Amino acid sequence: MKRTTLFIGLIVIVVVVFTVSKIIDRHAQKNEKIGGQRDEYGCLVSAGYSYDESIGACTRSWELGSEDKKRAAKIAVEAAAEDGVNDVAYTVVDVSKK
Repeated sequence: MKRTTLFIGLIVIVVVVFTVSKIIDRHAQKNEKIGGQRDEYGCLVSAGYSYDESIGACTRSWELGSEDKKRAAKIAVEAAAEDGVNDVAYTVVDVSKK
């Protein structure tokens, strides 16, 4: 009788441990970032960004079609660098006139 109870208890423990490990694995997979590949400049390549040397930041070339937008982006990046915010990779998302 003791052996049967011990065997059943052992099976219950194994099932509980297995179930908990599966729950932890599923939770880890949900929190896994997809598409987070960055290049050597810190640009998010999977989102279409690439480093533009003339601007000094990550951009999507099709979003900054005009020379005016490119100049504005360059001025903004240079101003941020002058303020000492240069330990991050800059990403220009939009240039708008307000």
